[in-house]
Amino acid sequence: MKEQFSFDDLIHYAAGDLDETTSAAVEAYLRGAGARHAGDIRRIRAAIQTMRTDDSRDPSPAAIERYKAIFKRAAATNQPESWLEGAVRVVASLLFDSRSAPATAGYRGAGQAVQLAFESDAADIEMELEPVEGSDGARWHVTGQVTTDEPPNIVRIGCCRPGEETPVVVAAADPHGGFSFEIERGAYNLIVRVDDRVVVIEDFRVE
Repeated sequence: MKEQFSFDDLIHYAAGDLDETTSAAVEAYLRGAGARHAGDIRRIRAAIQTMRTDDSRDPSPAAIERYKAIFKRAAATNQPESWLEGAVRVVASLLFDSRSAPATAGYRGAGQAVQLAFESDAADIEMELEPVEGSDGARWHVTGQVTTDEPPNIVRIGCCRPGEETPVVVAAADPHGGFSFEIERGAYNLIVRVDDRVVVIEDFRVE
């Protein structure tokens, strides 16, 4: 699934012009990293409905482009620099890694799942990593659970390359703190946004 969608993609989504697969991907994006665009979608749909029911002359291509530009400027103005902006950083500690557990170290097969557990002041995080079937270990499926003392308002999960702040993948947790995503094999910093705090798991190795 794409991590980002252009504003033109959102316009086509609001108009119902996308195929079923792409539309579902946009919906997932809007539930997670793209939640800030919910208001834009409502305004676009209202404008499209007006255009479809208006009996006056169709707008010219130039007018449509000007209209799209207005929405893009509004979206850029309202968009925060990052979904991590303003959050307090909390570093998580490793509790368990099945790759280094005495009972399994040196015996894990190529297709065997990896179990991980981390703790922090903001949340505890448990994950399971499995290679995607047919990918020869190049891509991995990550499922996990974020546990907090009180139900949080925001739980988002992202993976950044070391030294970078822009996630290569972003996922939203369900109401129970569960999440899943696919990612390429490699080393990352895993970041979990929990309300106004960001839990950081450094040197998160997917392999």
